[in-house]
Amino acid sequence: MNTKYMFVNGDAYTFDDKRRTVKRPLTDNLQEVLEQENKIELIKEEINKNDKKIFQQFKELEKDKKIATFAFPCLLLFTLLMSSGLIISVGAPLVFAKKLFVVLTTLLGGLAGLGWSFGGVLNYRNKKKNIKNIIMQNYFLKRDLESEKNYLKDLEEMAVPIEQERPSDLIVIHNKKMKKKLETYKEKLNFYQKNINEFYQKPITEKFKNELYRNGIDAEVYEDYVESQRRSRKK
Repeated sequence: MNTKYMFVNGDAYTFDDKRRTVKRPLTDNLQEVLEQENKIELIKEEINKNDKKIFQQFKELEKDKKIATFAFPCLLLFTLLMSSGLIISVGAPLVFAKKLFVVLTTLLGGLAGLGWSFGGVLNYRNKKKNIKNIIMQNYFLKRDLESEKNYLKDLEEMAVPIEQERPSDLIVIHNKKMKKKLETYKEKLNFYQKNINEFYQKPITEKFKNELYRNGIDAEVYEDYVESQRRSRKK
């Protein structure tokens, strides 16, 4: 990612975060081109990170599903067998005491298993919600990536070579602002992911579209995403 640049003898020298230096023609919109390149790189990185998160969370989802399904019956059966086996091995003389012990241990095991299963259900639901958020982020980011690439192409085509006799100082590119904007954008997408369900059975209102635009979300892309989710639910 471009971090700094300077002008020397009519050429531009750019420096990136991997300590590489690249000599390139000096143009009137060089800074805008460099910032646009950074924006594209940030989006690509975010898409790759999200893809890895989705893969990992799907693996964890299967574990939570197994815990939610099997924890209660398995632990209940285990405590029942253990308590029965313990009574037989000890040879307790009182029949009532034997029954009470089995009932109490089985009840405790069942409660523990129920709590474990309930925890698995909660984790499963939270992860599914998180996966949906990430999938929506990637849907928007991939669409944004194409738009940003096209804009970079336009900037490069419009670039006009210029001359500068005096060398310049190092000029810093403020990538922190870009990263912060991207994080805010992702948070907004997560917020609007919650509204998806209400539009499966009815169209998106103009009022809601205007709200999306005001908050930096492309309403047309949002509508496309809702439609894609609606189709996947019908399959």
